[in-house]
Amino acid sequence: MHSTHLTDVDLNLLVVLDALLSEGSVTRAARLLGRTQPAVSRSLGRLRELLGDPLLVRDGTAMVPTPRAEALRWPVQRVLRLVTAEVLSEQRFDPATASRAFTLASADYAEATLLTRALIRLSAEGPGVDLVLQPGDHTAIDEVDLVLCPGRPPRGSARSVFVGDEGFCCLVRADHPGIGAALELETYVALPHVLVTPRGTPGGVVDQSLAELGMSRRVWARTRSFLVAPELIAHSDAVLTVPSRVGRLAASRLPLRMLPPPLVLPTFAMHVSWHARWHHDPGHRWLRGVVVEEIRAIFALDEPVPPSGGATCPG
Repeated sequence: MHSTHLTDVDLNLLVVLDALLSEGSVTRAARLLGRTQPAVSRSLGRLRELLGDPLLVRDGTAMVPTPRAEALRWPVQRVLRLVTAEVLSEQRFDPATASRAFTLASADYAEATLLTRALIRLSAEGPGVDLVLQPGDHTAIDEVDLVLCPGRPPRGSARSVFVGDEGFCCLVRADHPGIGAALELETYVALPHVLVTPRGTPGGVVDQSLAELGMSRRVWARTRSFLVAPELIAHSDAVLTVPSRVGRLAASRLPLRMLPPPLVLPTFAMHVSWHARWHHDPGHRWLRGVVVEEIRAIFALDEPVPPSGGATCPG
């Protein structure tokens, strides 16, 4: 009994067999495939050896298929159609008809201030697409579809796109008794501070900048949430230094004043990042394309932090 292993089969041999069965001639099959007649003859020889059957036999001036070849005619065509349709064809993704879930990770403030527009558009374009939001940063790049994170983009197997630069502002309660038209550095240092630390670690860019001036501050309360911290400020005499976007959102909802920091603080870059394995996926290209476009549009509309003594924003 003749035994053939899949590792012995070259897909090109099936292409040749299909052409031979269709044309009934080595010459015509070679012309159809754009190959030389000797090359097709060699392929026929390999097929005969692999399958243990002559496959095509001469009958006068024509070549006719054996019963074994006839039995293979439709299976070979099905295999070639399947490979063409499922393996070789370009992947397509239509959000209007797709049913798929994507997970996005970000800090809570970015979720509230940067992702809303993108989520609304994603929902409109992909009504059957489910979106899962979770807290996280670039360390979650292996577990989620997309990460929106500040600072340096992740390296290694990650791909990233810059979407905008973010600055800082200070928040104090609207009727703070210790602050006049401007927030002076001496007052800033003397006040108790609320620190937002998503990872739960002490210190940050403010402490680094103060240390360069030979100064330090007292952190009265630490929280992981950018959305909880403004609530503490609205009901205390403390000061909060946060990304300007957080300040604008908080000052529109709570009785807070938004002021420029009394010391120089660097801006930081925001990036949208994803694992390299998703880079060529059509659905993921749609997802990140919408997210990047909408976030960049938000940054393009940004206004500068109001000057010292900026307007009080009612709650």
